[in-house]
Amino acid sequence: MTAEGSIVERRLLRLADELAEIGLVLDGREPWHQVALVEVDYALRPAVHERRVPSYGAIVDPTAPPDAWVGGTQLAIDR
Repeated sequence: MTAEGSIVERRLLRLADELAEIGLVLDGREPWHQVALVEVDYALRPAVHERRVPSYGAIVDPTAPPDAWVGGTQLAIDR
């Protein structure tokens, strides 16, 4: 692993700890945990290109009731 890769891994571990403190446990037990950590990390620290930080993103506000999400997403939703 390169030095930069090691830094990123440590940063992701710190982020996972911070999220766990507020109740969002992304401990790697599920395959999507790593993907979620990388996405949150990117949202918090986007890459700078030519001294500019990209300003894009999305906030999704569902319009369907939670009971209808399973059919549209084909995902099991536990509450």
